Amino acid sequence: MPGMCVSVYEPRGVSAPERTRSRGRVDCRILTDLDSALLPPEPFRCDTGRDDAAAWVRPVGELDLDTATEVEKVLADMRADGCDRLVLDLRGLRFMDSTGLRLVIRWDNAAKEDGFEFAIVPGVEVVDRVFRLTGMDEHLTVADPPAGA
Repeated sequence: MPGMCVSVYEPRGVSAPERTRSRGRVDCRILTDLDSALLPPEPFRCDTGRDDAAAWVRPVGELDLDTATEVEKVLADMRADGCDRLVLDLRGLRFMDSTGLRLVIRWDNAAKEDGFEFAIVPGVEVVDRVFRLTGMDEHLTVADPPAGA
């Protein structure tokens, strides 16, 4: 994020840090990698797509108790539309809790029982760690990222 500007209100008379260029009551600060944690999180969303081989769902944000039902609905809708190969692309997640883990396990079990394919595209370390700690990384089908996604 180097070079990204964010407007920050500072009252007059308060000295700004050296990395700040004063512009009256609003300063433009150059954010560092450490400052990125201060930015508000991107709202949760599910990107979807289809190609000849599969339908894919890519949740973006945090997969947890609050958002798992949205992912569940999107997967269920794709399955109801006759998709025989579903790919859950986890690369857009910043975080996943046990609710997300249960969702993945439930869909993996349903695929085995109902005869369709379900696979995941591994995500960032904090997400992959959930699968490793529970041993699920050895039981799930892993797919390559969808073309162009």
